This record gives sequence, C-alpha cells and structure tokens, in this order.
Amino acid sequence: MKARKTDDLFWNRLKKDVTIIGHRGCSLNAPENTIEAVQEAHKRGVKAVEFDIVLTRDNEPVVIHDFTVDRTTDGSGQVGEMTWAEIKDLDAPYKYTGPGSYNGVKVPHLKNMLKECKKHGLRAFLDIKGSQPFMMARAIGEMAKEFPDLHEWAVVCSFYPQALIAMKWQYPQFSTILTFRPHVLTLKDPDGPERNSELWKKIAAPIADYFLDLTIHNFWWYFCGANGFFMQEQEVSVSQLKYWRRRGMDVFVWTVNSPATKEYLRHLKVPYITDDCSG
Repeated sequence: MKARKTDDLFWNRLKKDVTIIGHRGCSLNAPENTIEAVQEAHKRGVKAVEFDIVLTRDNEPVVIHDFTVDRTTDGSGQVGEMTWAEIKDLDAPYKYTGPGSYNGVKVPHLKNMLKECKKHGLRAFLDIKGSQPFMMARAIGEMAKEFPDLHEWAVVCSFYPQALIAMKWQYPQFSTILTFRPHVLTLKDPDGPERNSELWKKIAAPIADYFLDLTIHNFWWYFCGANGFFMQEQEVSVSQLKYWRRRGMDVFVWTVNSPATKEYLRHLKVPYITDDCSG
C-alpha cells in the first residue's frame, strides 16, 4: 500500500536539495520562531526552515511553539484564550539566552513569517498545533490567498493525523508530513517529564500511546495522505527507513544536533531538522 499523495509534482520540487532544515528558524543562534531566526537561517545557507503555528482566540495564526506564551515571552496565558492584539506586542526573546541582542522582537503572525521566507527563497515547514484542525487549515488557506504559490514552497506538518486530513480535504494541493514520536501522550518531552497529573490520565495515556503507535504505522499514514514522515532522532534505523520508503514516504528526522548523527544521516541521504542550521 502506497501513500495517498495527490501532489507529487509540487512535492518533488519542494523537497529538492533540502538536506538541512532550520529548527524554529535557527533557534540556537536566534530567538526561536521569530523573523530574526529565519534571517539567521538564511545567513547560514539552509534552504528550509521549520516553525510552529498556534491559533489565537480570534483564529489568527501566530508563530509560537507552546500553547502558552509563558516559556518564551514576557507575557502569561494560553494562546488560544488571547487575541492577536494581545499577543502581537509581546517580547518574543524575553527569555532567550543565546548569542546576539534582539531588542524589540515580537511574536510574529504567520503572514509575516511567510513573507520573510519568500523574500529569501526558503522552503517553509509549517508545524501546526491545536485541537481545531479545520480552523487551522482554513487559516493556512487564507495565507494562500496572500501567497498564491504557497503550496509550491510550504509543507504542512503535524503530530495529529486529523490535522493533515483537514488540510488535504480543503486544500489538496498542499504537501503534508506526518510527525511522530513514541510516548507523545504520556511524556511532555522524549525524556520526560510526565504530561499528566490526574491518576486516570496516567493510566490511560500509555495505553493510548500504544494504539496511536499501532495506527500511525499501519493506516493513519495512508488515510491522511502524507507525503513524508518526520521521525524522532532516537528512532532512526535502517529498518525504519526501509519501512517508510517501501510505502512511498520520504523520511525526515528531528531534532538532530550531534555531529556524529548528522554525518550518519548524510550517509543515509536523510534530511534533518537542526537547531544550529549546520551540516
């Protein structure tokens, strides 16, 4: 069974020559998910950047990783409970500790982030988040009105199969990538801590993770019409690469910062996401 891809022509053009993808722009050398991070990625010579999108209360797509603004900005609160007007003036690098000085940098709207990518000729990997898949797809569709060729240089990525289904349902011209990591419902990060505090969720999450893994590998990849599969660095193996390639899926790996792993993936001819935009 091969992937139900509907846009191979655009996909083949989009992925061409992409070997390194800047994570959240270039998050080791500039504030993550900002226009300045995209500019830094361009300076370092990568051909593609990845960044995260969350919807505000008034359904505006903003570029931020978490569902709250607390970790990275000088604000506090749930993105989905705040309006774009409340978020747009937040200090995006407020808690940034990397090199450089980034005074006055704000949380960007997706429109401005895409404009910066197009300006530099960068492919954009849009990591969509949240529990409103059709509203998110519609928000990206609105961006396609601003950038009619968006589907030629932007690909939609998500951990949520329903988000990719919604995207393909409304805008079949877009390429999509299904992202996966084990224990995503149990652990906040690959190495912990636990995501859930309630007892019933602690019991249910590992069971749900088992079935999510089973369904992702056996049929969700097909029904969501993905062009590619984003694999976690710790899961990379020759057998896994063969598994997905036999199904007509292009494989990408996230997030790779070890020089040895980068060299290994180059040997396997597998593109990867990295924080520092280096090979």
